[in-house]
Amino acid sequence: MQNGGFTVFGQVIDNGMDVADAISELPRFNLGGAANSIPLQDYTNDDATNGREPDGDNFVLITDIVVTDAATVTNPDLTPVPNTLIDNDSDPTPPSSSGSSGGAMHPLALLVIAVTTIVFRRRKKR
Repeated sequence: MQNGGFTVFGQVIDNGMDVADAISELPRFNLGGAANSIPLQDYTNDDATNGREPDGDNFVLITDIVVTDAATVTNPDLTPVPNTLIDNDSDPTPPSSSGSSGGAMHPLALLVIAVTTIVFRRRKKR
């Protein structure tokens, strides 16, 4: 399965994998554009066929992420190939002030939102 070209490195602790598995088991829907495989809860193909738009209760929302080790080098045995495409001697291009950020959401942000929603809802039901 193609992941859109993004890779995430991390460690899942406690019941976090249960949460990630629950999100991965949710049905996926194409909401258009970059949102072409969004996990939705309590939403079915019949809802989509009947023109019912998903609402805030259908989206998976991640509310908490804990960074347990913010060290820059977490594996000293890794030897990545240096990026020779970066010219360290030149001044960086200043950000554009045109105003629009484009409106696309990074797939990792969607995953974070999804995991947090499931965790929050599980805690709320207890």
